[in-house]
Amino acid sequence: MAEFQVTASTLKQKAEELSTLNNNFAKKVEELMASEKSLSGMWEGQAKEAFENAFNTDAGKMNQFKAAVDEYYSRLLTIVSQYEQAESKNVSVGTTRTV
Repeated sequence: MAEFQVTASTLKQKAEELSTLNNNFAKKVEELMASEKSLSGMWEGQAKEAFENAFNTDAGKMNQFKAAVDEYYSRLLTIVSQYEQAESKNVSVGTTRTV
């Protein structure tokens, strides 16, 4: 089994990168929604309705994806915080312990 090590600072940095990517994703989704609204005014009928329904379904999934990544980001930060607290406590115990 392969082993790897991750520091709290590296995990926090990667979490911030993930958050930035997720925010960029959200901006692109907003751009898609604006484009869809613009296109929507250019046609009518069943094709328009079918496209709008499909787009709205996809938009909902994109919003769910963003929310899931936001939740993952939040949990990563919680993990980092708990790890740092445990490390601090361990250092404190180690430095104050007498033999």
